[in-house]
Amino acid sequence: MQELARGDLDGAHIAFAVDADAFEQWLARLAAQGVEVEAVNTWGRGGRSAYVRDPDGHSVELATPGVWETY
Repeated sequence: MQELARGDLDGAHIAFAVDADAFEQWLARLAAQGVEVEAVNTWGRGGRSAYVRDPDGHSVELATPGVWETY
């Protein structure tokens, strides 16, 4: 996996908020379904995010509190 900067995202992007305590469970759930995680980031405020692609190639982000200033 690589680390992505927000400017590196191609095309459409959507993010879903997940609890920090459930982040690793989400990664395991994605892996169990054969979904490739492109990158996992730890952000300056302590939040974490993971990036996958939907079947149409759009970037889908799972983000914990601390990724954005307002979340």
